[in-house]
Amino acid sequence: MRRINKKIEIAIKPYYGKMFLENKIFDHKVSHNPFYGLRRKLQEKGIEINTIDKIKNPKYYFYCDIPYPWELKTLYTMIKNRKKNILFTFESPIANPINNIKLFHLFFKKIYTWNDKFFFKRDPKYKKFFFPQDIDKKVVKQKPFSKKKLLVMINSNKKSIFLYKLFVLWQKDQRYKIAHLLSQYIEDDFDLYGKGWDISSKSYKGKYRGDKIKKLSKYKFCICFENSSSPGYITEKIFDCFVARCVPVYLGPSNIGKYIPLNTFVDFSKFKNHKNLIEFLNSMGKDEHEQYINNAKIFISKKETKDKWSRKSFEDILVKESLE
Repeated sequence: MRRINKKIEIAIKPYYGKMFLENKIFDHKVSHNPFYGLRRKLQEKGIEINTIDKIKNPKYYFYCDIPYPWELKTLYTMIKNRKKNILFTFESPIANPINNIKLFHLFFKKIYTWNDKFFFKRDPKYKKFFFPQDIDKKVVKQKPFSKKKLLVMINSNKKSIFLYKLFVLWQKDQRYKIAHLLSQYIEDDFDLYGKGWDISSKSYKGKYRGDKIKKLSKYKFCICFENSSSPGYITEKIFDCFVARCVPVYLGPSNIGKYIPLNTFVDFSKFKNHKNLIEFLNSMGKDEHEQYINNAKIFISKKETKDKWSRKSFEDILVKESLE
């Protein structure tokens, strides 16, 4: 891609939280932060990108999710600059329901969203957004199949914001339910990591602060449930398993097969109850397990996959939009 002679200035409204402001998002070395190191890469192409609090009159504003109602200053900036705003939706409807309210979309000239419901009318304003993944990450050393523990789950028990709880009281939290059931029925073969769980079982190991990929690689299977079943909502959870060579037990959008081959994961929705699932996992031999792993390796190594899901593809989108 050609270098730009004249410097272009871009502002980014980062994820929610002061920890990402003052350009800290570009130095925040945590798992799945696609903005880590990105500022330097864009500078090499003649694009100066800063967080929204560090710049006054950029060419464009890139929003990571629509601001919450209490972010008054950011909302004012959004409303005032509607012709310069581009939205990227990262959060699920539980974490940020405002992303999916079309009234707020009037304040953006273009919207990159994972939500497939906005593509039925073929409005050119909406672009399909694939969460940037670390699919090129180096594979860690693997334990032999017989030495791997059966099952793990690495998830915080997140709560929805208060007002939105009124709309989701009817919805069962499948992830919360399965964590409790597995901790009870296969306590010795199941490990649970993450904050926010009120589980009194030796299965619960507390918050995990290490390398997630290394931890996943020590298990045959991983409970891998998305925060939402909304069509098109596919995050890093299933890709982390692919990279770690751990077979995901997955529950997500109903149209998952449109994006991820069905032979790369165990579909939780196909089981009547947790006992059927446990029996299936315990009965799987080395060869069948290896087939799932190989199918996933083939999928993440394809050019088509990398063109959609890689960090490089996300960087290319930001450069393209900055040049328009």
